[in-house]
Amino acid sequence: MTTVFIVQHCRSVDEYDEIKLIGAYSSEALANAAVARLAQLPGFKDSGDFSVDRYRVDRDQWADGFITLTTIYVRLLNEAVDTWRPVEAEALNNDLYKIMGPVPSEENWEFPPNTVVRCEEVALFEGLCTVAKERADAAA
Repeated sequence: MTTVFIVQHCRSVDEYDEIKLIGAYSSEALANAAVARLAQLPGFKDSGDFSVDRYRVDRDQWADGFITLTTIYVRLLNEAVDTWRPVEAEALNNDLYKIMGPVPSEENWEFPPNTVVRCEEVALFEGLCTVAKERADAAA
């Protein structure tokens, strides 16, 4: 079984991450040597970080696909005033999101993790926010 070591450099530019593939190396020692060489060069030495990751050749690396996470707001129950918790959610389609977890032990969310909810844009204290309004199956 063949293993390679992938070296990448990542730096933030404005609001985005800029990722450069530096190379694929046959050993971790060669990959680390590349990092040591390049870390002294203009651009690389000024900002960002290097990563060295091990991969097995002829294997799918994203075998389960990927999801897009975003922040939505879920109402907290049993609070004296309207309280909203920003939570991570998987963006599905249109206005549907699947809430991720876990719920902190001291909180009671209106919609628990793994619930698919329909959201609306609502003005909260932070400005216009995506807010969970109802279970998706309740809207059908």
